[in-house]
Amino acid sequence: MIRLSRPGLIINRSNIDWPADHARWIWVNRKKPGVNQFAEFRKTFQLSRGVRNAQAFISVDSDYELWVNGQFAGWNQYPNWPREKTFNVHEVGRLLKKGENCVAVRVRYRGEDFLTYTKGKPGLLFALMQNDQTQLASDPTWRCRLSKSYRNGRMPLVSRQLDFTLAYDAREEDRWHRTSYNDAGWQNATPLAGPTDGYWESLKPRPLPSLSVEEPLPAALIASGFLTRHKEHKTVAQTMMADGLSTYPLAAHLAYQGEVIDKRQFALPASTGKPLVIDPPGKGRGIYLIFDLGAELGGLFDLDIDAPARSACAVCHRRTELCRSVRLPQRPTAVVAALPEIRLSLSATAYS
Repeated sequence: MIRLSRPGLIINRSNIDWPADHARWIWVNRKKPGVNQFAEFRKTFQLSRGVRNAQAFISVDSDYELWVNGQFAGWNQYPNWPREKTFNVHEVGRLLKKGENCVAVRVRYRGEDFLTYTKGKPGLLFALMQNDQTQLASDPTWRCRLSKSYRNGRMPLVSRQLDFTLAYDAREEDRWHRTSYNDAGWQNATPLAGPTDGYWESLKPRPLPSLSVEEPLPAALIASGFLTRHKEHKTVAQTMMADGLSTYPLAAHLAYQGEVIDKRQFALPASTGKPLVIDPPGKGRGIYLIFDLGAELGGLFDLDIDAPARSACAVCHRRTELCRSVRLPQRPTAVVAALPEIRLSLSATAYS
C-alpha cells in the first residue's frame, strides 16, 4: 500500500478566476477515448529557488490524484456538468524545492452516464502559480500514458446508479510520480483546447469545501462470521446481496496479538499496532467482518493489508439489504469480506 502524506489545503474562494489563459486541456493520444480510463501525466521543471507559497490550479473530467515531487498533494474534482467545469486550488509551496521538480497527475475518466455523473470529454487542465506568475501550465510537452496499475476499460458495476468497480494492481506501480523517473517510453500529451475556447464553455472555482483528512476515528469489530458466495452476479451490489452470511464462531480463523477473537466486540488495531490476522477456511467459504465506525460522518476508510499476490478483498458500506442476517447499529459500518484461500493481516482506521 502507498502511504499518503497529508493532502495540501484546498483554497476555497469564490472570487478567483482561472489564472493561466495559455494552459491547454490535454489528454492521451487516442482517437476515441474508452470508458473508465486512467491516464497518468507528468512534467518536470526547474525552479531557481525554493518557494513557500505556490498554488496548483486543476480541473479534470472526471477525478484526479495530484502529486508534487512524489508527495500526494490533493484530489477530489467537484461534480459538474460536462461543459461547465469547476477547478480546485491546492497549496503546494511546501512540496517544491530549488532545482528540478515534478508534477504528476493521475486522471480517471468515467466516460458513461451514471446517477452522479454525466458523460463529458476526457481532459486535464493545470496551472502552477507563484505570486501571480505562471510557473507551469498543461501543454503538449507534458508526458502521458494509460495507467499500468489500474485496469482500463469496462468493469463490472457497483450498481447501475453508482459507477464501475475498480481493479488496482499495486505490483504495477513504478514510482512514475517521482522526479527521478525516466518517462522516455511515454508519449507527449495531445492538446485539446484552451480553458474555455473549445468544448468546455465555462470554468469557475469550486463552490463547496472538499473533504479534509483529519485524525483517525476509533473503530471496532462488532460482528463476524462465515461468508458463502455461490456465484458472481451482474453488479457487485447484487453479488454481495446474494452472499450467505452465518454467525458461527471464528476461533480457528481470526486472532489478534495471539488472542482468539470469538463473538465479542474489540477495538480495531491502529496501523502502528499488531494486525488482526484472518485465515479464511476455503472450500467455497470466506470470512466477513463488520466494523462500527462510530459516528455519522462522511469520510474515508483506510485499510493496511498484507496478503499474497492476487488476493481479493471486498469492501462495502453498511446497507440493511447487504447484511440481512446480522443485526447492526444504526451508525455507519464497514463490511470487509475475505474470500477463500486468502490469508490477510489487517489493520484499519476511519477518517472523518
